[in-house]
Amino acid sequence: MSAARGSKAGAAARGLGRLVARASTSGATVAAFAAALIAGCGDAVTLLGLNGPDATPQSIVLEVKVVGKDGADLSWTSAGSGLAYQVQRNGAAVSRTSGLLFADRGLQTDQRYCYRIYAYSGFGAAAHSNEVCIGTSSGTDAWRVEEIAPGRLPAVAVDTGGNVHVCLNRLAGGIDYLQVGPGRTPLTIDADGLAQCAIAVDRSGVVHVAYLTRSGLRHASNPSGKWVATAVDADARTGVQRFDGPALVLSVEGVPRIAYRRTAGSGAPTIAVATRTATGWSFELTGLAGLVGPRSLAIDSAGRSRLALTDELGQSAAVWLRDTASWTRLYTQSLAPTRGDGPPVLFDARARSAIVWWSRPAFGAATTTSLRLAEDDAAGTWRSEVVETVPDVGFRVAVVDGGEAGRVVASVSSTGQVRVATRGADGWTTELLEEQGATADSLDLAVAPDGELRLVYGQPLASGVAAGQALSGVVRMASRRR
Repeated sequence: MSAARGSKAGAAARGLGRLVARASTSGATVAAFAAALIAGCGDAVTLLGLNGPDATPQSIVLEVKVVGKDGADLSWTSAGSGLAYQVQRNGAAVSRTSGLLFADRGLQTDQRYCYRIYAYSGFGAAAHSNEVCIGTSSGTDAWRVEEIAPGRLPAVAVDTGGNVHVCLNRLAGGIDYLQVGPGRTPLTIDADGLAQCAIAVDRSGVVHVAYLTRSGLRHASNPSGKWVATAVDADARTGVQRFDGPALVLSVEGVPRIAYRRTAGSGAPTIAVATRTATGWSFELTGLAGLVGPRSLAIDSAGRSRLALTDELGQSAAVWLRDTASWTRLYTQSLAPTRGDGPPVLFDARARSAIVWWSRPAFGAATTTSLRLAEDDAAGTWRSEVVETVPDVGFRVAVVDGGEAGRVVASVSSTGQVRVATRGADGWTTELLEEQGATADSLDLAVAPDGELRLVYGQPLASGVAAGQALSGVVRMASRRR
């Protein structure tokens, strides 16, 4: 370094030292100094040799609430005394404050916004928050549709903060993950992944993904922000169906449980359930034959598994309960054709199970097909009802519990239309997703803590829906507040 440059750097450092010394006399001055750093003292931060703000501890808890059509209210926990906070929206700073509240107004409607908070002391970045994404609404009943990634066969989960997480089948092969937000691009979890994945998020925000490879079943999670994939069972059957993937559910403690088809030696395929333990995975061969889908497994309040299956020929659907000693069939329905995977099952906060499937009349009768939902009551009595009547068996179906707003069933029809049915006081109401674009061949559905529906679906662009083997495709997400 030249004498002139050294002298200049030394003077800057001495000036910075005097400013830090003055700043240390009061918390208010520290906050003011931190705000000055945020405003543009980049050279000072460089001289201190500080790491970037994302390298700081994530110790701030951020909450965001949508206000009206164009606003958001932010609140966050304190990271300590004498700190200044920077509010970032979609990666750009929008406010600096020493408080713990911020009201963001004048947002565009029908857009997605992601927020994060950074705390600064007199010495630079001190902490940052979790990221929370919200979607504004024009206040109409219209769906907000956006293209989120190239790929197909998506599955979706929403965490307690309302953030949307998607896994999908990569076009070039493999499994990708995406936390939906402006400017986000998919991250490849495993280049060997095949077909349909399943996804879930635990209460601490850790994302779990289950999927099949040519080497068997794998599970991936990101507990420290970095994805780690582990082998679960080399005998998992990859199958030939395009939806032939595992089902994934998490216990209250966040322990993953995976249902999948397994073949050992020359034996017939059977459904197996793998549960992660402190030392690896435990396995149970259920002795049940059939097909599962990404939502075919649920856990009740007692920690017992509930499993929904269709048989290999697609002629029956059933719900099974893992009781103390064995698997007990709770409900079965014949003449339930399928396009390649098991039906979805849910267990809601009211301790009620539900299953959705397509039902076709007996051979020789009228060819009208119906989409049906069956659920049990507190006494364990099952009843079924028609959601809607359709011309033919569709491709995919998903169901969520909307609480007081009622059940919601989404499906892809035989012609590739995305349909959404909602059960209210007067029965079922069905609508087409008019804004869906090209025909769809797969979908998944989740409901956010604020009641907003998140529907993801895949669109093959280079081949027909019936062929099911797209050369290219995109994944779209449709959102609507209820």
